[in-house]
Parts: sequence; C-alpha cells; structure tokens
Amino acid sequence: MDSPDLAAQLLADTQFVEDMARYAEGNLSEKFVRRKYASLTDDVWERLGNDNSLVSAIEFERERRVRNGSAKRERAQKHIVKGPDVLEKIMSDESQNSRHRVDAVKALDAIADPGPQAAPAADKYIREPRTILAFGDFCLG
Repeated sequence: MDSPDLAAQLLADTQFVEDMARYAEGNLSEKFVRRKYASLTDDVWERLGNDNSLVSAIEFERERRVRNGSAKRERAQKHIVKGPDVLEKIMSDESQNSRHRVDAVKALDAIADPGPQAAPAADKYIREPRTILAFGDFCLG
C-alpha cells in the first residue's frame, strides 16, 4: 500500500488522529504509539509526517482537545496519582509540622473514600415562603 492511500486511510481513522494529538501533547509515549501501530515502519512514519493534510488534522485535533479541556484533564490524571505517595511522606515524616501531618491524613482519607460527604445531599432544598391572598370566600395560595 502506498503512502497517499495509507495517509488517506489514517486521516479517516479518528482514533489514529486522536492518538497522534495525544502523543504531540505528551499524554502518550512514543513507545506506546509505536507498539499500537507496529505495522507502520520507520519509513512510513517519515512519509506520514510529510503529509500536510494528515499533519493539519492532527494539529486541529490537538487544538480541539486543548480548547475542550481533554488535554488538561488527561495530563492532570497522570500527575494526580503521585499525590497519595507525597501525602504519605508528609504524614509519616515526624520532622514535619503536626498541622501538615494532620492535613495529609485528612487529604489521604478524602482520596481513599470520598463517601457520602462528597455526594450532594438529596434532601437539602430551600423552601420558599408562600404568600396567601384571601378574597372574601376563597384563598389563593
């Protein structure tokens, strides 16, 4: 299969375009991308990189992901998993200020089980006062 046909097929493959955008953002590693698309040789990768329509589609997808927040969320998810280890070090370090250690315990507890305190209370509502108008023999209210 020659490069223009392959480029056209990959351009139509939304998953490929999104994966390339995620790779360009740093959210996917080169190793992951190469393994997922193992059938593409180095020569083919080089030719695809010179295909203007494919490169434009990847850049457009990358910009779309930045604007809708997908890129930021994925990047944050990769980093937030380090949080419990950092909190554990603060909590276990006896040279730390007690307040910092207690705050680390509270934060770890919240991460471990957000439970009912994170859920919105279904029974909380605001009751509005009602005005009752009386006119002779009947009431509106």
